[in-house]
Amino acid sequence: MCVDALLRAIEAQHASCLGGDEPLDASTLLGSTGWTVDLEAGTADGKRIDILLTNDELSAAIIVENKLDADVYNPFASYARYAMSSYRTVLSIVLAPTHRSLAALDRGSEWVSATIVYDDVFDRIDRFVAAERGDERSLDLLEQFIENTSERAQRVDANTEAETLEAFWSATVGPDKHFGEFFEALVRVNGILSARAQTLFTLIRDVLQERGILADSWHVSGRDRSWGRADGRVAIVYLGFELTNGDCSELMIGQYPGRSWSGFAIKAYPSRRDPHAMYGAYNHEPLAASWRDPDADVVGAFVAICERLLAERPSSPGRLIG
Repeated sequence: MCVDALLRAIEAQHASCLGGDEPLDASTLLGSTGWTVDLEAGTADGKRIDILLTNDELSAAIIVENKLDADVYNPFASYARYAMSSYRTVLSIVLAPTHRSLAALDRGSEWVSATIVYDDVFDRIDRFVAAERGDERSLDLLEQFIENTSERAQRVDANTEAETLEAFWSATVGPDKHFGEFFEALVRVNGILSARAQTLFTLIRDVLQERGILADSWHVSGRDRSWGRADGRVAIVYLGFELTNGDCSELMIGQYPGRSWSGFAIKAYPSRRDPHAMYGAYNHEPLAASWRDPDADVVGAFVAICERLLAERPSSPGRLIG
């Protein structure tokens, strides 16, 4: 995802590949999972490339000189010759929080395809797709990196900041005591949700395994993820189960902002790679069990839906059979 965003940012600069005059057509390189990353990659003459992205399938390489603070003075010709000896398509860029001029390079700027600003790359990362498809730990690190590296984020207008603070403080005058009570209650609520979720997760997993229809399982709390906190999903836990046909079903425990239900609901989709493509009948729908029902009833209602998914789609597109 990040490499594709980088390629689009390079293309937007009308950059050319080294050794050619035609502007880069990024579409020929997008979507590949064959990229590898080397840090401080050594060249034949002992130089060091900050970041070297290579793709043997595409015979392509991207040389990245990462400039957070230092000036641009690097031996780009050495970098380029090293990459061009092994790869047909080679791009060489300077990547920095702010635009860097190549004027300081007396010789060698012809070996640089483009200078790219981090925000140009960040703007091209699809946050929605990332939140739905990405590894949670990787996404948390990416969000932290963006927050700490984005020059735009560091240039928030002071007047806008002041207006935001003043509006918030004005709104909390008087009912501020109730805000404290709310957050104390939220902590207690999440403790209750987590305990019930852990019990149900173990019970459901065991039943699905016993019946031979479970391929994988996971659980996550909305309050622990940036995508959950961003839209108020701070009192909900997701228990996910991938079935042997590739279908995925999730038991949602708690309350989802803007929905009329609270307690238990379900969502189901054909592949863990595409969780936002939900089945219409199982799109955040309430479960036929309430919070006061015994665990066995909740487990039974959820497992029945899993078995129904298997019966409706014995071989879902989500998993390759055979």
